[in-house]
Amino acid sequence: MMSPLLRLVALAALALAPAGALQAQQSIQPIGTAPAPTPDAARAKVRGALVALGDSLQTVSAAIARIERAPGSPSDALQLSRARVMGRACGGAATQLVATRRMVRESAIPGARVKAAQAEYLRALDKLHGTLGWCDSTFLAMSQPGKAEEAREWGMNRASRVRAALAEYQQVLLAYGGALGIDPTRTSEHRLLVP
Repeated sequence: MMSPLLRLVALAALALAPAGALQAQQSIQPIGTAPAPTPDAARAKVRGALVALGDSLQTVSAAIARIERAPGSPSDALQLSRARVMGRACGGAATQLVATRRMVRESAIPGARVKAAQAEYLRALDKLHGTLGWCDSTFLAMSQPGKAEEAREWGMNRASRVRAALAEYQQVLLAYGGALGIDPTRTSEHRLLVP
């Protein structure tokens, strides 16, 4: 049987043991490397806008994937529903794109490389906006009653055009983020669902 004092010392040792183990698990920066810099306020605002647009484009990518999963489905209701979801996703992303474009255009981040990348990114946004507007009107038209056969026949082809535009945009986005010195995505693993 343990004395009360010995029991108290044993409990205290157990309570303090994990704290020491946790300190040993601190991340260690390799010698000669500096931690990633925290972006300044202007870069943080731009990054937030880029991530918000990326989230909207994820819904477009998901809608494309749904269309690709059942290209020749005999269900008219399924074809119309997928076309409607695709059109709405493109419309929502187009709306977010306008806000992102305004934020990027108004940002005052100095540097010739940044300005060149910003100009290229704004051109890519304009091109993507055109594709998203086309997608919105095309797929919403295909979602109307009696248009299931058109959605069945042309949905995949038209969705592949949007997928190609997303892939092209992704390349320009990454170049712009590189020029800014930021990761324009949520995490380094997060990318648009584009092959």
